[in-house]
Amino acid sequence: MHPSGRHLPRVERCASVLALLLGGVACLAQAPAPAAAGKAIISDVIIQGNRQVTTETIRAQLKTRPGAEYNPEVVQDDVRTLYSTRQFGNVRAQEEQDGPGRVKIYFYVRDLRSTVEEVVYQGAKHIKDDELSQLTGVRKGAPLNPYANKVACKRIVQKLNEEGRPFATCDLLAGGEGTDARVIFNITEGPKVKITGVEISGNDFVSTAFLKARLTSADFQPRLEAFPTVYNPEAVEKGVCEIEDWYRSLGFREVHVSRELRWAPDGHDVLLRLHIEEGPRSRPTQPVGNEPAGTAPLFQH
Repeated sequence: MHPSGRHLPRVERCASVLALLLGGVACLAQAPAPAAAGKAIISDVIIQGNRQVTTETIRAQLKTRPGAEYNPEVVQDDVRTLYSTRQFGNVRAQEEQDGPGRVKIYFYVRDLRSTVEEVVYQGAKHIKDDELSQLTGVRKGAPLNPYANKVACKRIVQKLNEEGRPFATCDLLAGGEGTDARVIFNITEGPKVKITGVEISGNDFVSTAFLKARLTSADFQPRLEAFPTVYNPEAVEKGVCEIEDWYRSLGFREVHVSRELRWAPDGHDVLLRLHIEEGPRSRPTQPVGNEPAGTAPLFQH
């Protein structure tokens, strides 16, 4: 008959307890350190769906790498980066748990189905094909991307607007479908329009001469050169916003500037009229700087 644990000699009982404690310490020492709460390490990055573009080429453009800490924002940045190459019709990412504190990242891509065999710019008279090619980024032999071709059409119109052609249009006759092989831009440039002058009304706080000088000054962006100058709708809108911002910086928080275009019969010239509703000023009058030499006094009253 063996003695029970309570009848063991004191030395043996102490030895048994010590053995248990040492065994527990050994187990703790062998257990892996837990990952920080809420964080995961990327165990692998897997790319699927690519046929024309090599996996190595795609992987080289990714910031998401095995061994790095998982960051959903970085993964989405990688998705946008792959889209921006214009080599894929679709890109998406997906995560998969791979054990405690570990995650696999999958990038699924779909190659564009067609290759550009020809690029045609119909109707372009004042912009050379080489410049248009640089502007659009559409080139023979590249993967055909319908979305990028539609964006390229808008860039052509924007470029013509900047050059003073507000009636410019661009239609994508071919290249808008994934099965197309040709990209055809049908461009209507329209006439070049010039601003023959600017009329300003409604301004009591500051002189008309000062505002006109500000419109053509070097620190005014976008700058209007000496009249006549080309008419750019976007530049006019930005100019109106800058005038309003300038007024607000001086305390006119309710200022509003409206614009009116008076067209010549032939549509080639336009007179720009700006009407300013200054509104009340929320702080005392302060100096606003010296106006350019040769202009009327800054304050009319």
